[in-house]
Amino acid sequence: MATKKTTTAKKRTTTKTKKSPVKKTTRAASTKTKSVKAKSTTKKSNTKSASKTVDTKSSSVTAKTKSTTSVALSKLKSWNGVLAVLYGAAAAAIVAYGATVTKSVTVSYLTQDTIASGPESTVLAQATRALFSVNVSYMVAAVLTIAAVMHLLESTVLRKKYEAYVVDGVNRLRWIGHGIADGLLVTTVGLIAGVSNIAALFAIFAFVFVASVGVIMADGHVKHSHKTGLLQFAAIKAVVLTPWLIIASYVLGTAKYSDAAVGMGDTYLLVVSTFVLSLGYMMVERARYKKLDFVSDYMNVEWAYMIVGFALKAAFAGLVYTIVLQ
Repeated sequence: MATKKTTTAKKRTTTKTKKSPVKKTTRAASTKTKSVKAKSTTKKSNTKSASKTVDTKSSSVTAKTKSTTSVALSKLKSWNGVLAVLYGAAAAAIVAYGATVTKSVTVSYLTQDTIASGPESTVLAQATRALFSVNVSYMVAAVLTIAAVMHLLESTVLRKKYEAYVVDGVNRLRWIGHGIADGLLVTTVGLIAGVSNIAALFAIFAFVFVASVGVIMADGHVKHSHKTGLLQFAAIKAVVLTPWLIIASYVLGTAKYSDAAVGMGDTYLLVVSTFVLSLGYMMVERARYKKLDFVSDYMNVEWAYMIVGFALKAAFAGLVYTIVLQ
């Protein structure tokens, strides 16, 4: 009996001895699991803190960008108001101090040539009739007044829409204003240079206006496709040059066939100066389509157009007053 008890005690001892390593292993595993959980918790907290830091930085950058944009738009508003006053004052001065000089607008038509026609044949010849006369002072004043009204609207009633267009990168208001004012400007230059036919004058105005509208569409494509913008830019250049080719044909005809060409040096200066300055718009557009650094910010583009437009209209008004209206 004693031997059996001893054997049973040994078995119990063995069983207890075998169970103890399992408990140690379980404890070690649980310790490792806790350490892994602690590490993962630490990583998560680090990730959250990093994401919070990034969000804070991005929000601060966004705030700075919005602040910079608002300051730039505020400056544009102020200068639109200044330009409105300058253009309006210049228009009033032209009407008040400019001499009364009129130009005839004519129409061409076919009629019977009574000298060349006979009893058996009728010969047609081209005839010209004056439809009405326009005062050059009023034409110049109209150009300046349209520019003044557009800048005034952009700084007051249409300010929100104007700023939205500038931020979007396609200023539709500007090009509509340029289309009307610059179309009338080039038409006035044509009248002074000898273009009197109403069809030719209408074509000059229409080409300038269509070119301005075309730039609106091209600006929209530049934001998405560089090639499409350049293709449209080439087409716009052809449209822009057409009215000046019409004027050049009259100027060259006068220079070759008329005795009045001797005293037209000032007129040539007016035509060349306004043509060169009007190309400033195309230079800015070209730089934008080439994505040069200067015009990467559309605020700079807007400033460039304001400067080019002011230079063109100031030179136009000054030269017309000096050459024609004094």
